[in-house]
Amino acid sequence: MVFITRYLDLFFSFVSLYNCSFKVIFIMLNMFTLYLILTKYKETYDKDDDKFRIEFLIFLCVTLAMAFNAEFTILEILWTFSIYLEAVAIIPQIYMAYKSGTFDKDVSFYVLMLYSYRSLYIVNWIYRYEVETFYDPIVIV
Repeated sequence: MVFITRYLDLFFSFVSLYNCSFKVIFIMLNMFTLYLILTKYKETYDKDDDKFRIEFLIFLCVTLAMAFNAEFTILEILWTFSIYLEAVAIIPQIYMAYKSGTFDKDVSFYVLMLYSYRSLYIVNWIYRYEVETFYDPIVIV
């Protein structure tokens, strides 16, 4: 959901072949991952411990995207929604691992990798601000 809403501009604007190819591949890989989760790994879903109400997070992200965006257009709102949703997407996983008592090394490694990814994202935005003097308050939040 995060990357599909983020890359919908693919159908409305062309930046470069590399950019469009990257977005298409990324969306396809995400769809394939979702397919695997819903088919091959369906039996690994722990329904008893999955009590987090994801709709509250989605509602919060939609509300924030509607209220705080750079431009009040559908593509900009969806892009902003994807930024907010990505920031909170790990919360249900951490909540379930905590409630079930299975916060093991695999979950810890996953959280560490997400933290590393976000840290590199911050470094990217600092670099862009210093070199390109580009600043996007939505991404910073």
